[in-house]
Amino acid sequence: MNVAKLRRDQRGAVLIIGMLSTPLLVGAIYYVVSIAEAVHQREALQVAADAGAMAAVVPEARAMNAIAVINWLMVAITTVTIPTRALLPAYAFIASLPCGDPCSCRIVADAKRAHKELKQRSDRLEERAKTLLEALDQAQKSLAKEAPEAGEASARSNLQAREDELPSGAQMDVHGSSLSPASCRYGLPVQDDAFDQVCKRAKPWVTEFAFRIAADTLKSMGQCKSGALALALASPDLQNPTGSRVCKEKKNAPCSGSGPHPKKVYEEAKNGNDWMQVWSEVTGDIDDRGRKGVSFGAPTTSSKDPKKEMGLGFAQAEIFFDCTGGWSSCNGSDEKAMWDSKWRARMRRVHEPEISWGGDSRVKNELASADRWAGVRSPLVKQRKPRPWGQAPLKSVLESQEGPTQ
Repeated sequence: MNVAKLRRDQRGAVLIIGMLSTPLLVGAIYYVVSIAEAVHQREALQVAADAGAMAAVVPEARAMNAIAVINWLMVAITTVTIPTRALLPAYAFIASLPCGDPCSCRIVADAKRAHKELKQRSDRLEERAKTLLEALDQAQKSLAKEAPEAGEASARSNLQAREDELPSGAQMDVHGSSLSPASCRYGLPVQDDAFDQVCKRAKPWVTEFAFRIAADTLKSMGQCKSGALALALASPDLQNPTGSRVCKEKKNAPCSGSGPHPKKVYEEAKNGNDWMQVWSEVTGDIDDRGRKGVSFGAPTTSSKDPKKEMGLGFAQAEIFFDCTGGWSSCNGSDEKAMWDSKWRARMRRVHEPEISWGGDSRVKNELASADRWAGVRSPLVKQRKPRPWGQAPLKSVLESQEGPTQ
């Protein structure tokens, strides 16, 4: 073999370069794939947290609407009982009057008959109304307590539906005051209201119902009959249905343990404040799906474990009464927010709560703590070199209340 020719032969040089560089290129590709997998899993955690927050508040908004509807069912029942309560003493008074001529005697006799018949009907009506009103009151309390728990279960169910997308060991937690009933707040931000709110809202219909009772049920309208006089005597009660004689349920004070009561928005709650909020979090162990040999491309100089901090997604959602203007005009002095089914659910930017409830430390000290996340991000941001034109990294990243990778 010609040695000089062999020295000049350059064939195969690329093969040698390729053999030396291939492991480096493969490692780099593997490293990039690992980072992409970490980002994908982190985004999956955040999407699950967002979906979980909405899944938690939607049942709450629906329950608030249901409670508002039940308030009106109480009005419907009371619209029937008030005319009966107003007419009974009116017929009794007419029946006790002396008579001096045939027509007046027929009026007195008709009043006695009508009173007797109305008393029989009233006894049955009062018993059924009492049972229905108490049942509706209990239904409202159950909705206020169970809806947040149903929302939490819905959020966890949503997480299970996303298991294939999430890191291993993913878990869901839901936080909020609605999951911690206290005193007269039954869970959702509602509490007992005075029953005269029901009686007041029945006013537009009680006079008409009283007339139907006198004319159609008791057949007491006409010449020498007692119906017209009874309606005139009952008129003050019908015009002021919140009086204690016809609005008997008002004797039970709100939050006294005795009912029934309609419900109003909790006295400390209003649109946008912390009593209407729910926070969700999803945690999981971010890994490289079984690949070994190359670690994640994450800084390791932070005092926090980057993988642990990345393995968290959290979000916030709320219920609100859909209206225009401030809360004072939306709700008003007559608590109209719980008399209209306009309760909705929406996402909110995460913020630290100002109120306290059972188990609030996780939200205040971890999820929504601006100071905590600033401490987590600070070492990571400081590792970034200044931008080419000499400016320092953006301070807003450190000042944000959101997590390090949101």
